[in-house]
Amino acid sequence: MTFVSIKSKFSVALDGQGLILQGAPDRIAYQSGQAPVYGNRFASGDRSYNDLSQWWYFAQTSWVAGFKDIISWLDDAKYYYATNIDTWSENGAIKLARAQATVKSFTSGEDIYCGVFGNVAGVNYKFVGTDDAASGKPVIYQNTTGSTWVDITDADYGTNQNAFSQLICRGGNLWAFSIGVGNTDVVAYWNGSVWVDCSDEVDSVTTGAWQPKRSTCAVDVQGTLYAMIDDISNYKWALVKTTANAPTLDADWSLVLNRTNQSSAPIDIFYLTGNLYYLLTNGEFHVYNIATAIDTLITTFTGISIAGWGLGGKLLHSFGDKLIVTVPANEIWEYNINTSALTRIWNRDSNKADINNIEAIGVLSYGGIKEGTYIRWSNLIYDGTYFHNDIKSADDATTWHPLFIDSNSVIYGRGLTTMNVLESITPTGSTYKGTADKNFLVFNNFDTVSGVDKLAYSATIIFKALASGQSISVEYLLGELTSASSWTVLGTASFAADGGSVTDKTFYFGTAITFKKIWIRIKLASGGSDTPTLNDIIMEYLPVPTYKKTWSLNINCGDEVKRLDGGLVETTGRELKGRLERAWWTKSILDFQDLDYATTLLNGALAATGDITVDSTADFPEQGRLRVDDEEITYTGKTPTSFTGCSRGARSTRAVTHTDNSVINNAYKVIMTELSSKIPVALEDKELEYMIGLALREV
Repeated sequence: MTFVSIKSKFSVALDGQGLILQGAPDRIAYQSGQAPVYGNRFASGDRSYNDLSQWWYFAQTSWVAGFKDIISWLDDAKYYYATNIDTWSENGAIKLARAQATVKSFTSGEDIYCGVFGNVAGVNYKFVGTDDAASGKPVIYQNTTGSTWVDITDADYGTNQNAFSQLICRGGNLWAFSIGVGNTDVVAYWNGSVWVDCSDEVDSVTTGAWQPKRSTCAVDVQGTLYAMIDDISNYKWALVKTTANAPTLDADWSLVLNRTNQSSAPIDIFYLTGNLYYLLTNGEFHVYNIATAIDTLITTFTGISIAGWGLGGKLLHSFGDKLIVTVPANEIWEYNINTSALTRIWNRDSNKADINNIEAIGVLSYGGIKEGTYIRWSNLIYDGTYFHNDIKSADDATTWHPLFIDSNSVIYGRGLTTMNVLESITPTGSTYKGTADKNFLVFNNFDTVSGVDKLAYSATIIFKALASGQSISVEYLLGELTSASSWTVLGTASFAADGGSVTDKTFYFGTAITFKKIWIRIKLASGGSDTPTLNDIIMEYLPVPTYKKTWSLNINCGDEVKRLDGGLVETTGRELKGRLERAWWTKSILDFQDLDYATTLLNGALAATGDITVDSTADFPEQGRLRVDDEEITYTGKTPTSFTGCSRGARSTRAVTHTDNSVINNAYKVIMTELSSKIPVALEDKELEYMIGLALREV
């Protein structure tokens, strides 16, 4: 910084040079004003908004393209995250998601890991499989009629098995695949009255004289059952098959693959167009060609994390000729079976995890299910092109984990903490999430030209006419989004306040609500039997760059010019003119000390917050602005040795710490935008009296 003592000596100073102002017949000596804020521009934005002379617009009319992890907003039909909001079923609208109904609460601690709907002995049933935490042995429950669920494993499964990993209905039987430490009931089927244990028969076809302890996954391929079995403690696994609906003999089974000295075990298997695809716990992803009996490693995924059981049938799904591969706990990949291209299509954004934990991210730990044209995971849904956030559990405490779907398209699942409670969703039903406080959608951060302040004016929502009990609220948040963020309610449209004919409503921001970045959140609520529908949101705002000053000065640059105290200016007119011209030519940023310039020193180090203690405030006005190093500060009061009511980091600067005895003043950083000169007198010895005109603009 370049400063000079100007008190009682000079009118102003520029770049450390004191200057004397002098009027002229056609020009006053000093004039100051506001630098232009807006330049001429072509109207921008959506021409359907007819007032482009002043207000600018942030508008969104569709959310069908799902969420994105990029924070900045674009008109790309995307959002940052949502919970309990349906963004996919109606283009150009957001609605409440369907709510879960409690189907059955099993014994506390009897966690559900898998389920299936299918035909056993000529009758369709629902089945769920649990772990052994409640009774020391896993249980399979059969839904017979209404709310009646019967334990069908009571006398047939012992404590050697820990949990059921997958259930499959085929050939009129229920097949159960379990995880444990024993060598019985690893693979078994139930014909509606008795269980048949196939563990010995499966063991008979393996090589190396080992007995399977677990069967984590299986798949039925056009009447042939392929089952993965393993003894992970002895580093062995195998793929076996049977074509029999009710096998009882060793000869009913045959070996497909047998692996020893393995550090991993199978977790899921899937059939697609002549190939079996399977995934191992170490991340290996394989394809086995049934016709050629060739097994090929496609890739090895890194960072795979298996948090629980019941992943059979939940990690591999298809969309046409594409295989969707869930890699717990952080990634989803797409494998094109025609081109062999493997592409990551989703990965967990750790920044979202810091915002609201599992409200803002997908949970892959327990896999997902295929439901029509969608794949659903916990709080995550994929339509083949875009990802959307899905729903939370019935009590909105945690995310919801889907398990299976029945012939009426009813989805069954459980919460991540209420793992013993079976819940259901009817996607075409009339039960919605209702009045819970978790029904919201957060837009991406609107930060266009983020270095410029924007004055928020209003937000208008356009919606379908509301029914009794329905409401739509708009909230906003300035700055960064964190788990501790506090949202401000801008306004609410409700049936109670607005009736059933209003279809748009405008909410106005308070006075002087300016932002560089703003988050908008929409919250929906209803009585639970219907949903409000939001179609559009439009926010009016005005870019207001930081106000800057301009000056027009007439400088006396003659020789032997007297200072304000009567002394002579030592710099000659020609030298002073040359210095000013050089600053103009080089476009230099200069320190400008205005007529009201005052300066003092910090009395003690200054933290990044708080009021300011100095040596003296005598020359400063009662309210004003200060500059210390590169930080500007505004204040509303002063004592003889301190400035009070300080706003740190003012006028687009940053609040930082400063050391003791740092210079505090009210100077400006400027550039010279215009320079002109006049020579009213020319003496014989060429001692020229210059009148220099300067135009300065604050930067």
